Amino acid sequence: MARVALQTLIDRSTKNMGAVHAVVKETTLEVIKRAYKEGINVQISAGYRSNAEQQRLYNQGRTTPGNIVTNAKPGQSLHNYGLAVDYFLTNESGTKAVWTVNANWRRVAAIAKSLGFSWGGDWTGFVDYPHLEMTGGLSLSQLQAGKKPNLISKVGGTVSKPPANKPAPKPKPSKPTQKWTTKNGKWTGQVLEKGDCGPAVKDLQTKLANNNPPFYPEKGAKNNGIDGYYGAKTEDAVKRFQSYYGLVVDGVAGKKTYGKLAPKKAASKPASKPKPSGGGKHGKLKIVGVSNAAIVMDSPDRKKAKNLGTVKLGATLPLNGSVRGKNSDTGYWEVEFKGKLGYITGKFGKQV
Repeated sequence: MARVALQTLIDRSTKNMGAVHAVVKETTLEVIKRAYKEGINVQISAGYRSNAEQQRLYNQGRTTPGNIVTNAKPGQSLHNYGLAVDYFLTNESGTKAVWTVNANWRRVAAIAKSLGFSWGGDWTGFVDYPHLEMTGGLSLSQLQAGKKPNLISKVGGTVSKPPANKPAPKPKPSKPTQKWTTKNGKWTGQVLEKGDCGPAVKDLQTKLANNNPPFYPEKGAKNNGIDGYYGAKTEDAVKRFQSYYGLVVDGVAGKKTYGKLAPKKAASKPASKPKPSGGGKHGKLKIVGVSNAAIVMDSPDRKKAKNLGTVKLGATLPLNGSVRGKNSDTGYWEVEFKGKLGYITGKFGKQV
């Protein structure tokens, strides 16, 4: 049986990863080439995911037919920023996918890490073996706030630097090129849009900046762009906010935008962990989608959680509900495990 051509793997992967960041794309293709030279066929299964696609996935099982497949809204996945890809191996001819995490799989991860990727197989708690990401040191909240990563390729020297955060000159209402409408008072949901200015606009900008997560008009500029003028940057901040919360993305701030604000909470003493109720509040969770067993974690964050144990494929646990958590496109199931609350990543469980 003839071996699949390198170009075939590259063409398939390029199509599947879509509009990922230029450095991520260049590095991903180099991983495929280096692995191929070592006799390993690797292909990309997923890359960039638009906010519209993320919204479609989030709607599934909620407002559209099908089962719930993710708890991540638009803007809550690194795939939405083109900074992550997922890979798998193929057989010799490239006609079948191979998902077994063997020596070849780990060798691909090693090649990727040597070129600047982080590998989901290194995470504590739940591991995500197909996942590769490159964020330039930025957190998800920083990306959501509009900050751009500074990625430097180890392949061909491609550099992606974010634009300098220079404060834009304040537009003046007296300039004939831009007419401004003054809006006084506090912003309590009345319609504000591009072209408005005044105290109400500044209050809107401040509320967006104080949201959790924050949405700055221009992070890094003077006062992070809070200047009382509803220009292009404030319109962009409103659009990012609307996309994040699943609203109609039109850049106009009104009652629905106001209603989604989530102010930062003052630091307080950590609350004691809830105790299992016994029997589960929402029936049972059946373990699916794993080869042998699913990992149960002590918190809904697969990068930082500790393992409580494992549950075999097909087994059931009392189900308390689902939570968004961190670092998982599909969220987490909250279950009762050995007298404690535990968390299982969303794609490995099915409510029964």
